[in-house]
Amino acid sequence: MMPRQKTEAEVLRHDLNAGIRTVAEAVAWADAIIAADPHPDFAVIEVACSGRRRPMDVIALLREVGGECDAVEVVRRAMANARVALRAHPERGPDVASWLFRLAVNDELPTEQFGVEPYSLDDMFQLARLGTYGTIPDALRELDEYLERHAWHEV
Repeated sequence: MMPRQKTEAEVLRHDLNAGIRTVAEAVAWADAIIAADPHPDFAVIEVACSGRRRPMDVIALLREVGGECDAVEVVRRAMANARVALRAHPERGPDVASWLFRLAVNDELPTEQFGVEPYSLDDMFQLARLGTYGTIPDALRELDEYLERHAWHEV
């Protein structure tokens, strides 16, 4: 098993779930692990063979990759990736906000570390889209500010 393999798999799982990475990128990651590891994890092999699978199926496979990881670090790294993706593709803002909401609802985003904002970020995009309150640029700014506060920062 490669060092940090589980951390990488979990970050990739979150990135797929947030809509900022693709199945092809997951397959490429798994191919690289297989090339470097003489005894790759079976779940990694499954991911490598998943080029025609739906993202949700690959997300489930990535969850099964063996190893240990720090769940808070993983989410912070995925948030950093989301922030970079949003700069290039701001139209993905609603997907990222929805991902954060799902994490919070599923207790994968501890309130102690990440606050309660994920419960309202998704609503901001919906209200802006309906013309009820705020604008999409306002919602994107709030999302970016949240990600900036909580994303992984290299030391």
